[in-house]
Amino acid sequence: AYQRSDSPSARWNKSAIVQEAVAGKSFYGCDKVIVITNNTFTKSAVELATANGVVLWDRNILKEKLMYLNQ
Repeated sequence: AYQRSDSPSARWNKSAIVQEAVAGKSFYGCDKVIVITNNTFTKSAVELATANGVVLWDRNILKEKLMYLNQ
């Protein structure tokens, strides 16, 4: 399942994005959830993700992955 969130509140509230991902994981029966941003995550978003098994990719990880693909 794929869900894109670019609402104004989601841009600023990374915890809300993680909450949506956690809810979607159950609803869609996903085994793995990854939240990707071209920014950073708040401490509370990281804590929520860790507690719920959500993988977070911030701008640094995204940059690493893109650099790897472009080798």
